[in-house]
Amino acid sequence: VVVVGLDRKLTYEKLAAGAYAILNGAKFIATNADPNIPTEKGLLPGAGAIVSFLKVSTGVKPEIVIGKPNVEIMNFALKILGTDPENTLVVGDRIETDIIAAKRARCKSLIVLTGATTLEEVKKSEIKPDFILESLLDMVL
Repeated sequence: VVVVGLDRKLTYEKLAAGAYAILNGAKFIATNADPNIPTEKGLLPGAGAIVSFLKVSTGVKPEIVIGKPNVEIMNFALKILGTDPENTLVVGDRIETDIIAAKRARCKSLIVLTGATTLEEVKKSEIKPDFILESLLDMVL
């Protein structure tokens, strides 16, 4: 089994080993498909970039993406937390993962405009969060 997630110490050797295993029949699982992650330096490659490398180099798509927006991970989180969708607010910075996950799990959603998604992108999107904030600090101020 090849499980691909964010690896800040990624090497060509790790990529090659994963590709070799996938080409020889190993299951290919992705933790998430985020192409990049916001950092203090700006957007940097995320787990989705690594998944894309392996997908392109092997011609094989992941059998499953176990992270957001997969509703199973959301339902699991709700169960672990002992809460229900009606009383849960999902906070995230991406429409295509966080907000879709919230909608699929029937939770309220809040998008934070901290680098991954802009207000313009939110306005253009067919998928709308329930709430929009510039920063998490706005929740406490």
